[in-house]
Order: sequence, then structure tokens, then C-alpha cells
Amino acid sequence: MRSPTSLEDLAVYFFTLPHPRFSHDGVENHYHFSICPAAYADPEDNIVQVVKVGNNFTHIGGPMQLRVLPMKKKVDTVLRFLFMSFLNGLPTRLNYEIQQAVSELSGFARFSKGISTSSTFTGGSGYVDGASRLIRLTLAEDRKVAPFSWSTDDSELAQAMSNRLQEFAGLMYGNHPLLNIRLADDRDNRAAMITYIAFQHSLIRGIKKHTTDVLRDTNAVTWSRQDFDSVPPTPVTIAGRTLVTTVIEEEDEDDDDDDDDDGAKLPNKGVSNAQAKLFNPDPDGDFPDPSTYYNTKAYRVQGACSLATSINLILPEGEVSQSEAVSIIVPLRRLIITNNDTLHNLTLLLGPRFHSSALSQSLYASTRVKTALVPPIGSTLYNFFYFLDKGSPYRRPGPLSPVERKTCSKVYTLLNFVKHRMGTLGRKVNDEEINELIESWAQEDKGEVEMELWKMAVGCLDQGLQLDLRC
Repeated sequence: MRSPTSLEDLAVYFFTLPHPRFSHDGVENHYHFSICPAAYADPEDNIVQVVKVGNNFTHIGGPMQLRVLPMKKKVDTVLRFLFMSFLNGLPTRLNYEIQQAVSELSGFARFSKGISTSSTFTGGSGYVDGASRLIRLTLAEDRKVAPFSWSTDDSELAQAMSNRLQEFAGLMYGNHPLLNIRLADDRDNRAAMITYIAFQHSLIRGIKKHTTDVLRDTNAVTWSRQDFDSVPPTPVTIAGRTLVTTVIEEEDEDDDDDDDDDGAKLPNKGVSNAQAKLFNPDPDGDFPDPSTYYNTKAYRVQGACSLATSINLILPEGEVSQSEAVSIIVPLRRLIITNNDTLHNLTLLLGPRFHSSALSQSLYASTRVKTALVPPIGSTLYNFFYFLDKGSPYRRPGPLSPVERKTCSKVYTLLNFVKHRMGTLGRKVNDEEINELIESWAQEDKGEVEMELWKMAVGCLDQGLQLDLRC
């Protein structure tokens, strides 16, 4: 069974975070992240550095050996770190060290020039004064807000991560602005360089402080090597008394492994409980596929019951065989026609795995388009939806996305083509006639059309079909 904290689920949580263009303090909400050497550590160790370019706010995770990982594993590992970092709210303690180091290094002319250049950005107020900026950072940057845009300095990594985000987004989040990780520009790289140098400077100071504290607290007569043996060997973690870095957990090879019961927890307990109530309303915690969830679990979730009552939907109860299971088209259609098909409501009725199920997402997209087509009386789609809609308190679907409008336009084009060839029907169309229509379309070189669109067009034809009211 998939862990409730699989990468797909974390992606869904991440996509639902607010992502304003500017932070509440007026700073541009753009982040740069990069994989850097973990200074003064094992030569193979890396850190992931996340920098808010507008004000040099820095979050660092590691160390671990990232660059030696295969690309897919590297992508998933970095994404998990980024998802959990923003879901937690970026910690502020590290920035006391970074900003202090920036202040100390600002006496050097070349470094000062870099700071002044990187602090200039389009939009937002910014805070050139280091002290006031630091105060605002430490008070505010731990809010749970996703970036509006982000970049990295590795073009291959940027492309691979963008592709992976597209996979997670599905149809629900296909237009999300964070699906595209752009290649860093000079301004991004300059901010990353400044904060990385400041991090190294802070690291040295942290190691010195830790060593001094150990020696000060150790009796010179009884001191032995064992006093240092309990200290983690990596200087990045030795400096943890003054620096805060987030541990990066290596992503499993197979994120869908059924035995992944020991996977990483949600970002923290507070986030876990809040997200569980909103996105993971599974009374048993085993998170089955959407159909099983709807047929055997939704009726035990208070929020799902309240939602079903409001749209006059009867939830199936208890264990059912596969042949007796109610299709998830039933709740999908009812949510769509009442304009209640939000992320929260879909998860309440169909479970958290609905958003990472390609089949369910395809069914959802198809049902939305078929609803928008408003098939006429006498068509197969009208007859199909008639019984699903019985008992619905009202019919008021929400607006279509640009992609859905384009799909509807294609279906109407096919429908007009069919009507032009066959005239007013009022009779049932057989498969041979449909195949001839498809061949004629191809012979006229009108372009390739997916079979699903042909099915929708034929489904909207008035074939004079009568409703079987005995059903």
C-alpha cells in the first residue's frame, strides 16, 4: 500500500499552498535552489541551498551525497526536500548566522559590490538596511507559502524536475506556475554565491564555537578522545549548535513500494494533523485506490457524509465486491454539476490517492467535458447522465479551463462534421457508419483526432433513444 507521505501526496499538498507573486512584506516571492559542496565536509557530500533572491533569506539541507545519484533518484530526493521544507515553513534560525556573516564580510569591497547588486529586484519594497531586513526575516519567513517562481543553476536538473512535476500535476494542477523550473539568471546565481560564502563563513565560526565549548566543559585531566567520538563527524552537523540545516532523506527507488511503511513522516506533527484532516481523511490509514475508498470508507468520514448530504448523494456503505462497486463517475458527476469539485471535496469522497491516479484523473477530465457539452435528449450521453443526476439539488457547473474549452470546441467540430454528412438523425447509429465517418475525416486530411473525442461527438448525437424509466 502506498504510504500517505509518498512523493505524489506531498506534491498535492505542495500544489495547494498559496503562492503569491510577492510576500506579505513586499519582497518578490522568487526562490533559487542549487546543489553545492558541503564545505569542510566529506568531498562527496552536498547540500541543497534554497535562497529567496529578493532578500537573501536562506534555507539549507544536508549533507548527503546527491550528485552521485542517478538523475531520477536525485530529482525525487531534491523534490521531497523542497516539498517538505515549504510545507513546514522555512526555519528562520539559520538566517541569524547567514545575515551576521554577510554583515561581517561586507567590509570587503568585492563582496559588498555583490551584495548591493543582488539586493536590487523588480517589484516589492526590499530592505537594503541589513538590520531591519533581518528582523523582518526572522519574524515572518516561517509562514507556509510556496514560491511564485523558482530556478536552479543546472539546466539538466531543471528540465528533469519540471518533467517530474508535470507528472505529479496531472489534470488538476496542469496550469500550476511552479511546474516550470527555469534556468537561473545572473541575479539568481549572484544571490546564491553571496549566501553560500556567508554560509561557509558561519560554518567555520560554528565549528570553532563547538570545539571551544567542548574543551571548556571538559576536565583537562580526564579528557579523552571519547569526548569527541559522540559528535557527528561531519563539520556541517558539528556546527549545528549555531547553524540549522534540514536533513535530506534519500528517496526510495520505488516510491510506490507496497512495503514502504517506514517512509519519511510528514513535515511535522502540526502539518501532519492539519493535512490529515483536510487531505487524508482515511479512518484506517491504509489509503486504497479511489474506487475502494469511495465504496468502503467515505461513509465513515464525517466531512464526506456532510458533503454528500449537501448534494443529495447516497454514499455506499461497507465491504462490496468488485462487481457490486459503485462507479466513481457517480460522485464525480454530482460534484461537477453542483460546482463542488474542489480539491478538498474530491479528496473527501475519493481519498488522497485520487490526485495521483492517472485513471481517475482521466475519468474526471472526461466527465467535466461531457458535462459541459450538454448532450441533447435522445443521445446516449443524455440517457447515461439522466439517472446519475436524479436527486441532484441543482445543476450549476463551474467555469471551464482553457484546455477544456479547446476540447469542447474539437468535439463540436466533429459533431458538425457528422451532422453535415448524415443529416438530422433521430435514429441509432451503428459502428459501421461511425467507422466510415472516421475514414472520411482522415481522407479529407482534417488532422488526427483522438478516439475519445469521436466517442464524445457520437454520444452527443440525437439518435432518438428513449429512456428506460424502469431502471
